[in-house]
Amino acid sequence: MSLSNWNNGETNMNNRCMHPNATAMALAPKMGRGKAHDRLTTISIAVSQGKGQLIDLLSNDPEIAKFLDHTAIERLIEPTNYLGNSGAMVDRVLAGRGE
Repeated sequence: MSLSNWNNGETNMNNRCMHPNATAMALAPKMGRGKAHDRLTTISIAVSQGKGQLIDLLSNDPEIAKFLDHTAIERLIEPTNYLGNSGAMVDRVLAGRGE
């Protein structure tokens, strides 16, 4: 799978594949970093192959479901949770340019 196919915006937004890192970070202390990475890699590939929605595949994975419920997963993969201070940073840049 090429990076360009993997990182296609429509697939990412529809399946919230942009940031599975938060899910990995939440799972690592509970199931081990390597196992969490392997599960998320397998699931991300399945999503990219059209085998399901990310939220459904994560929620229905027996290993992941031991540690995270549907609501927790939904919160972890929500793209708006990754904006951080970006709004304030943009405002500062624009203010410095007189815009």
